[in-house]
Amino acid sequence: MKSNQNQKTVDGIISGDSKTLKNFYKNNLPFITKHIMEYGGTEDDVKDVFQDAFIVVYCKLCNRELRLNATIDAYFQGVCKNIWRNQLRKHQAVLGYQWIVDTKDNQESCIIENIIQQEQQNLYKKHLSRLNVSRRYLLSLFFDGKNIEEVVKLTGYTPGYIRKKKCESKKMLIQRIAQDPLFSELQQSPSKVIWN
Repeated sequence: MKSNQNQKTVDGIISGDSKTLKNFYKNNLPFITKHIMEYGGTEDDVKDVFQDAFIVVYCKLCNRELRLNATIDAYFQGVCKNIWRNQLRKHQAVLGYQWIVDTKDNQESCIIENIIQQEQQNLYKKHLSRLNVSRRYLLSLFFDGKNIEEVVKLTGYTPGYIRKKKCESKKMLIQRIAQDPLFSELQQSPSKVIWN
């Protein structure tokens, strides 16, 4: 029965069913909020991480690139945790937040995960640098921790325009990364997401 519910959720996300999307949001937001707030995040960080993770999961589902070994909620939460972990590393917001590894993880898997993550970051940087200057600038403002109000002041654009351009830029970046042959190779790596 859980498998049927999981498949209904996956199908609802792909089709854009509003009831499924609301339930998905309601089921996952508390976990994501708690996790991000525990590590110094803000409500804006929660929204950004949730949106980024949802775009990743949605694209993988639509492109049939996702083989779930767990529930869609567990996978989504893992993606959110990885996105937040990467943001913390980039911004060095929390000094002691270096590779949180559960006791069940062994040292070898950590080394593999570090190598994979470095390759993922290199892939990300490569495609980010290929975006046009205005898209890179807008994304860099958010990566630097600026909130929407600060970005409005710096760019002179409206909040709606900024959100739209941020979403379009992220989508373009994700599409370019997904089309890179290295991305497929990294997806087939032995260690993708650390689950709790």
